[in-house]
Amino acid sequence: MNELLKIKEVADMLGCQVGKIYSMMKSGELPALRIGSSWRIRRRDAEDIPPVPGATKTPYFLVVDENPSGQEILRLMLKSLKLNRVLVGNMEDAITALRRRRFAAIFLHEELSGGHQVIKFARGIDPNYPVIVVRPDKRKRIDLLLRYGPVTFVSSRAP
Repeated sequence: MNELLKIKEVADMLGCQVGKIYSMMKSGELPALRIGSSWRIRRRDAEDIPPVPGATKTPYFLVVDENPSGQEILRLMLKSLKLNRVLVGNMEDAITALRRRRFAAIFLHEELSGGHQVIKFARGIDPNYPVIVVRPDKRKRIDLLLRYGPVTFVSSRAP
């Protein structure tokens, strides 16, 4: 995930002023790349920054889906609500993201390979970690997903 962000996007993400981002870049606390006359910051570098004192962060949501079209649907929905999101496509990246930051909730595609491991890891952090499972097929067995506590299910298909 080598997405490059603009300074304003990082400031919004961290809930601080643009000037604070420039100060962090100048001090070396936040690595940045100069591209032409603009500065860009890798998303992963911005996500690694500890909370900025006095910042008012908007919540982040973790979207875990192997299917790019499923990711795009949730990305657009969360974007329309002006909510931050981190999109990953597999169990390993989801667990890495959970190690880096606390999310308001996790959107997890039911058919994700190792999805139950993501729930287990999140519930190891917080037994009440909110998990929303996106279910394309209501006939599938859900016992493995429920093994680590209750989750919310939503259907991704019309009945």
